Amino acid sequence: MKSIDFSKKTKMISYYLDDEYLKNARAIHLEKIYKLLSKNDKQEFIKKLNFLSRKLIHNAFHYELLNFYDRNKIDNHLVLKRIKKLSKI
Repeated sequence: MKSIDFSKKTKMISYYLDDEYLKNARAIHLEKIYKLLSKNDKQEFIKKLNFLSRKLIHNAFHYELLNFYDRNKIDNHLVLKRIKKLSKI
């Protein structure tokens, strides 16, 4: 299998980390992105997802995020708190 050159890979990852892409991504896509990242980048990715969780009112995003966190044993208390808050709206 031929590997992707660095510039194309960089463009692809930047697209996948864009808020517009992430807010519509399914749990399986979040997991695939997560597995491509280095340990430090994984931490930044989780921070970004938690930020989007606080910012968005889009409930489907929160349930996909919860699914992704559960499957990867990532602390989900912030997402659960946000879902609870949104359920009161």
